[in-house]
Amino acid sequence: MRKPTRDALGHSISEQRAKPDPATPTAIGYGSRQGRSRRADVLTALRDKNSNIGQKIRQRRRRLGLTLREVADAAGLSAGFLSQIERDLATPSLVSLFNIAKSIDASVSDFLVTPQEERAVFLDSERRYFSISNSPLLYSRLSSEFPDRSLNVTFVKVPPGYTSELSSHEGEEVMYVVSGGIFVTIGGEHFELGKDDSIHFRSTTFHKWGSTSGTETKLLTIVTVPVYESREA
Repeated sequence: MRKPTRDALGHSISEQRAKPDPATPTAIGYGSRQGRSRRADVLTALRDKNSNIGQKIRQRRRRLGLTLREVADAAGLSAGFLSQIERDLATPSLVSLFNIAKSIDASVSDFLVTPQEERAVFLDSERRYFSISNSPLLYSRLSSEFPDRSLNVTFVKVPPGYTSELSSHEGEEVMYVVSGGIFVTIGGEHFELGKDDSIHFRSTTFHKWGSTSGTETKLLTIVTVPVYESREA
């Protein structure tokens, strides 16, 4: 069987591999010492750009004349947790940040810089990571960019001991454990997932999750909320 020469968007796979953009981290193989150093530099730059998110959220909320409770209820979070976010004492997950932004008539891009992706093929050696403020989670976007896209796919590196906030939001969610282990609590039900286990649930039910592993856990998450906003054509 012949190997495909073009990806799902009609782009030449050979050109994607042979002509990486020298202005992006994909220009250097991350397996090399130079590549690891470049990746660390890029991650640090994105972390700096994505700092002080809480202050920006508070300024926007107050400008609109909204209370903590009003925004928290609309975002599916507790008022106490939102207060911690605004004081930069806690960091929201990527989905929670989307819900907060939506509740104050803003977009994720108003608070967060993420790598733009138009590729359909994502090689492990070319993966680009970003983080939200001081969050210990590392995110890597694995969903492409095209009109009417419904799925938002993210590869997540989770440190030992991490526990997410309790939240609810529109749509559905899938979590697949690549390595390590997590717990997931949905409503009153508790689940333990290990390597190669997965879960699919309606996100409108309050849920939280966290690491159960003594080493780094790697997750593949898929959500239907547009955490990666489509750009206008």
